[in-house]
Amino acid sequence: QKSRTNDLKSFLISPVQRLPRYRLLMRDLLSAAKKVPDHPNIDMITRALESMESINDLINKHKQTHENLSKLLTLERELKLNGFVIPGRTFIKEGTLEVLPNNLKSTYYILSDIMLVKTPQKLIRIPLNDPVLGVSSKPEEYIITIQKAREQHVFKFQNRVRWKDAFDLIQKQREKFLSKDATKETTVFEGYLRKRGGKNKAFKKRWHVLTTKRM
Repeated sequence: QKSRTNDLKSFLISPVQRLPRYRLLMRDLLSAAKKVPDHPNIDMITRALESMESINDLINKHKQTHENLSKLLTLERELKLNGFVIPGRTFIKEGTLEVLPNNLKSTYYILSDIMLVKTPQKLIRIPLNDPVLGVSSKPEEYIITIQKAREQHVFKFQNRVRWKDAFDLIQKQREKFLSKDATKETTVFEGYLRKRGGKNKAFKKRWHVLTTKRM
């Protein structure tokens, strides 16, 4: 039931909202204490502030993880993608574009390792971890062209800002997999898939299924 001004949801969120306020309080206390020569509680206030910042960072991290998982589950359900939620995969951006040459208004989703484009007729899957994937652009026309094996997809964006955001994200995620920095991220997938696939031969087959079909 509602109280005079608040409903149940506002009460449930209150503990989470208090933590940033406590951090601000600790900062104000520390600032005031430093103005007093040889204040005896500076070390104690500093430790308290560090603890509050650590707790806030941890909560924000878990919140982001939960929001990411929720978004992935929503996409898996709406796009009917079995096995779409896998370790290491994160949602990054969602937007609209047109698929040429028929100017089909579509929705695109950029994730850490794949780009999905939902057209009125079908779902286009573009694995960003594919080393032979070809990506080119025409900035003056707000167009991105992606060559995947024997398929070519041409996407047109509404304006330069949206085109640049999408193009930069695609290139950034591809560079992660093509650079040495991708080693740690790939290891997460390898450990998970080896455990489920068994021997190394089965693992390679499982990886192929994930990168070409199930994504």
